[in-house]
Amino acid sequence: MYQKIGYIDPDLIRALLPPIELTLERNLMYQKIGYIDPDLIRALLPPIELTFKPDSGYIIAPLPDEIAADAKHRLGGLVPGEWLSARIIAIKPGGIIPLHMDARPYDEEKRTRYHVVLTTNPFCWNYHDESVQHLVLGGIYTVDETLPHASVNWGDTDRVHLVIDVASRAV
Repeated sequence: MYQKIGYIDPDLIRALLPPIELTLERNLMYQKIGYIDPDLIRALLPPIELTFKPDSGYIIAPLPDEIAADAKHRLGGLVPGEWLSARIIAIKPGGIIPLHMDARPYDEEKRTRYHVVLTTNPFCWNYHDESVQHLVLGGIYTVDETLPHASVNWGDTDRVHLVIDVASRAV
């Protein structure tokens, strides 16, 4: 168990450390499958008021059906298939999404999760099944959300992803 023994200002740590680019030898769990200009995606979405809960460093905001349908139409083949859900997941500066595994309802056993990176900073990191990775601005990634994963934002700006679950084709 971790025991808190003190506090240091995160800005001081960031000032001491340059942005870190990690290169891992093994396969990364967030697999980059494409790129889209994040300004294009942001133009699709209405202004979103990010209201974080006082006891939480993140927010999950489902997209209304009409906005998700418009986003799907404009994204075309970048995120193909039947969209089951679309939502914005944002982490405020200093926020964290704790380690967890997402369960899939029985009727969604065959799905693929996509992360489209809308905003980020060099101090946003994702942990997924023993690997640590920074997802780049505009990147489109797939991930197996049933494995242990977490995210942290040690930067000064919000980290915002469009997260889409798509029905996978039977193999």
